[in-house]
Amino acid sequence: LSGTEYLLGKAAAFWLVGMAEVLLVNLEAWLFFGLWFAGNPTPIILGSCLYIACGVLWGIFLGCNTKVQSAAIQAISFTAFLLSLQLSGFVYPVANIPIGIRWVSYLIPARYYIELTRDAYVRGVGWFGVWLQVLALTILTGLFFFLAWRKMQKMQVNS
Repeated sequence: LSGTEYLLGKAAAFWLVGMAEVLLVNLEAWLFFGLWFAGNPTPIILGSCLYIACGVLWGIFLGCNTKVQSAAIQAISFTAFLLSLQLSGFVYPVANIPIGIRWVSYLIPARYYIELTRDAYVRGVGWFGVWLQVLALTILTGLFFFLAWRKMQKMQVNS
Protein backbone atom coordinates (compact mmCIF):
# COMPACT_ATOMS: atom_id res chain seq x y z
CA LEU A 1 0.00 0.00 0.00
CA SER A 2 1.13 3.51 -0.71
CA GLY A 3 1.00 6.22 1.93
CA THR A 4 -1.99 7.79 0.18
CA GLU A 5 -3.95 4.53 0.10
CA TYR A 6 -3.18 3.84 3.73
CA LEU A 7 -4.18 7.36 4.75
CA LEU A 8 -7.45 7.24 2.81
CA GLY A 9 -8.30 3.81 4.21
CA LYS A 10 -7.56 4.85 7.76
CA ALA A 11 -9.48 8.12 7.40
CA ALA A 12 -12.49 6.54 5.66
CA ALA A 13 -13.46 4.38 8.63
CA PHE A 14 -13.43 7.28 11.09
CA TRP A 15 -15.09 9.59 8.57
CA LEU A 16 -17.98 7.13 8.13
CA VAL A 17 -18.46 6.94 11.90
CA GLY A 18 -18.47 10.74 12.09
CA MET A 19 -20.99 11.05 9.27
CA ALA A 20 -23.26 8.50 10.95
CA GLU A 21 -23.15 10.67 14.07
CA VAL A 22 -24.00 13.79 12.03
CA LEU A 23 -26.98 11.95 10.53
CA LEU A 24 -28.12 10.77 13.96
CA VAL A 25 -27.83 14.24 15.52
CA ASN A 26 -29.80 15.84 12.67
CA LEU A 27 -32.46 13.13 12.93
CA GLU A 28 -32.73 13.67 16.70
CA ALA A 29 -32.96 17.45 16.21
CA TRP A 30 -35.87 16.90 13.87
CA LEU A 31 -37.67 14.21 15.92
CA PHE A 32 -37.28 15.69 19.40
CA PHE A 33 -37.18 19.42 18.72
CA GLY A 34 -38.82 19.84 15.32
CA LEU A 35 -35.67 21.55 14.08
CA TRP A 36 -35.07 21.25 10.35
CA PHE A 37 -33.06 23.16 7.78
CA ALA A 38 -34.40 26.61 6.99
CA GLY A 39 -33.19 26.46 3.41
CA ASN A 40 -31.29 24.21 1.05
CA PRO A 41 -29.67 21.36 3.05
CA THR A 42 -26.94 20.72 0.45
CA PRO A 43 -24.39 23.21 1.90
CA ILE A 44 -24.67 21.74 5.41
CA ILE A 45 -24.36 18.19 4.07
CA LEU A 46 -21.22 19.04 2.12
CA GLY A 47 -19.93 21.16 5.00
CA SER A 48 -20.47 18.27 7.42
CA CYS A 49 -18.52 15.92 5.15
CA LEU A 50 -15.65 18.40 5.03
CA TYR A 51 -15.76 19.21 8.75
CA ILE A 52 -15.62 15.54 9.74
CA ALA A 53 -12.78 15.01 7.26
CA CYS A 54 -10.89 17.93 8.82
CA GLY A 55 -11.20 16.42 12.27
CA VAL A 56 -10.19 12.94 11.15
CA LEU A 57 -7.20 14.12 9.14
CA TRP A 58 -6.03 16.43 11.92
CA GLY A 59 -6.24 13.53 14.37
CA ILE A 60 -4.25 11.28 12.04
CA PHE A 61 -1.63 13.99 11.59
CA LEU A 62 -1.24 14.49 15.33
CA GLY A 63 -1.19 10.74 15.91
CA CYS A 64 1.65 10.38 13.40
CA ASN A 65 3.66 13.10 15.13
CA THR A 66 3.55 11.60 18.61
CA LYS A 67 5.38 8.58 19.91
CA VAL A 68 2.83 7.44 22.50
CA GLN A 69 -0.95 7.32 22.49
CA SER A 70 -1.33 9.44 25.62
CA ALA A 71 0.57 12.30 23.97
CA ALA A 72 -1.70 12.07 20.93
CA ILE A 73 -4.79 12.20 23.14
CA GLN A 74 -3.43 15.22 24.98
CA ALA A 75 -2.59 16.98 21.70
CA ILE A 76 -6.09 16.33 20.36
CA SER A 77 -7.65 17.55 23.61
CA PHE A 78 -5.75 20.81 23.40
CA THR A 79 -5.87 21.57 19.68
CA ALA A 80 -9.21 20.13 18.64
CA PHE A 81 -11.39 20.57 21.70
CA LEU A 82 -10.04 23.46 23.75
CA LEU A 83 -9.12 25.71 20.84
CA SER A 84 -12.35 24.90 19.03
CA LEU A 85 -14.43 25.90 22.02
CA GLN A 86 -12.45 29.04 22.78
CA LEU A 87 -11.70 30.40 19.31
CA SER A 88 -14.53 29.23 17.04
CA GLY A 89 -17.28 31.60 18.08
CA PHE A 90 -19.18 28.87 19.92
CA VAL A 91 -18.72 30.28 23.43
CA TYR A 92 -18.45 33.96 22.52
CA PRO A 93 -18.23 35.93 19.27
CA VAL A 94 -15.00 35.86 17.29
CA ALA A 95 -15.08 39.67 17.28
CA ASN A 96 -14.52 39.58 21.07
CA ILE A 97 -11.33 37.53 20.76
CA PRO A 98 -8.23 39.69 21.30
CA ILE A 99 -6.84 40.81 17.96
CA GLY A 100 -3.43 39.29 18.70
CA ILE A 101 -4.78 35.73 18.73
CA ARG A 102 -7.84 36.15 16.51
CA TRP A 103 -5.82 35.02 13.48
CA VAL A 104 -5.58 31.53 15.02
CA SER A 105 -9.36 31.18 14.68
CA TYR A 106 -8.98 31.18 10.89
CA LEU A 107 -7.18 27.82 11.18
CA ILE A 108 -9.94 26.20 13.23
CA PRO A 109 -12.55 24.31 11.17
CA ALA A 110 -15.18 24.66 13.91
CA ARG A 111 -15.32 28.41 13.25
CA TYR A 112 -16.60 27.83 9.73
CA TYR A 113 -18.83 24.90 10.64
CA ILE A 114 -20.59 26.89 13.36
CA GLU A 115 -21.30 29.70 10.89
CA LEU A 116 -22.49 27.14 8.36
CA THR A 117 -24.88 25.39 10.76
CA ARG A 118 -26.25 28.70 12.02
CA ASP A 119 -26.98 29.76 8.46
CA ALA A 120 -28.47 26.37 7.54
CA TYR A 121 -30.82 26.14 10.52
CA VAL A 122 -31.68 29.76 11.25
CA ARG A 123 -31.22 31.89 8.17
CA GLY A 124 -31.60 29.43 5.30
CA VAL A 125 -29.54 31.59 2.95
CA GLY A 126 -28.35 28.74 0.72
CA TRP A 127 -25.13 28.60 -1.28
CA PHE A 128 -24.92 32.34 -1.83
CA GLY A 129 -24.55 33.03 1.87
CA VAL A 130 -22.30 30.12 2.88
CA TRP A 131 -19.98 29.45 -0.04
CA LEU A 132 -17.08 31.08 1.81
CA GLN A 133 -17.44 28.74 4.80
CA VAL A 134 -17.59 25.69 2.51
CA LEU A 135 -14.52 26.96 0.63
CA ALA A 136 -12.63 27.48 3.91
CA LEU A 137 -13.50 23.95 5.06
CA THR A 138 -12.36 22.60 1.68
CA ILE A 139 -9.03 24.41 1.98
CA LEU A 140 -8.50 23.23 5.56
CA THR A 141 -9.38 19.65 4.58
CA GLY A 142 -6.82 19.82 1.78
CA LEU A 143 -4.22 21.29 4.13
CA PHE A 144 -4.80 18.65 6.81
CA PHE A 145 -4.75 15.89 4.18
CA PHE A 146 -1.44 17.20 2.85
CA LEU A 147 0.07 17.40 6.35
CA ALA A 148 -1.05 13.86 7.23
CA TRP A 149 0.02 12.50 3.84
CA ARG A 150 3.44 14.16 4.11
CA LYS A 151 3.99 12.67 7.54
CA MET A 152 2.86 9.24 6.31
CA GLN A 153 5.31 9.48 3.39
CA LYS A 154 8.16 10.18 5.81
CA MET A 155 7.12 7.23 7.98
CA GLN A 156 6.84 4.79 5.08
CA VAL A 157 9.56 2.16 4.91
CA ASN A 158 10.94 1.49 1.46
CA SER A 159 11.42 -2.20 0.76
